[in-house]
Amino acid sequence: MDSEKNLPAFEKEEKENTRVLGEEQKQVREKDPEEQKEKGQVETCRLTRKERLRLKRDFKRVFTEGESVANAYMRLVYTENRLDHPRIAVIVRKKIGKSVFRNRLRRLVKEFYRLNKEVFPNYDIVVVFREKSKELKSAKLNDVGKILMDLLEKMK
Repeated sequence: MDSEKNLPAFEKEEKENTRVLGEEQKQVREKDPEEQKEKGQVETCRLTRKERLRLKRDFKRVFTEGESVANAYMRLVYTENRLDHPRIAVIVRKKIGKSVFRNRLRRLVKEFYRLNKEVFPNYDIVVVFREKSKELKSAKLNDVGKILMDLLEKMK
């Protein structure tokens, strides 16, 4: 019996939990963004919750009360919001392609929005990709940006 205690199956090693944050990491996350900028730490530049259209009632309001502009690749449906910032949502139907391509189109639109927030008016905007957007397989951020800028100019 004593010889079995040395077998690996009976050994219980305490593994360090890699998912638990260390004290240094906790301190970095608890600090406010201005302190992080001063120390040169990376700030996440993603769309915040308030910048995204999320609720069903908001989508319903945009599609019922909103106006739209379109071109061959996408359609913008928009309506004024009573906020001090724009909100955006992107819809890409399954007809357009596989999930990798659809998610790439979403990321390109969101990245363009993130980089050019000052261009967007204070509206709730839903970007709906059309069937012809299948041709955008090798599109870059600039290509999608030009298409969106054309639609934004039509909005005004």
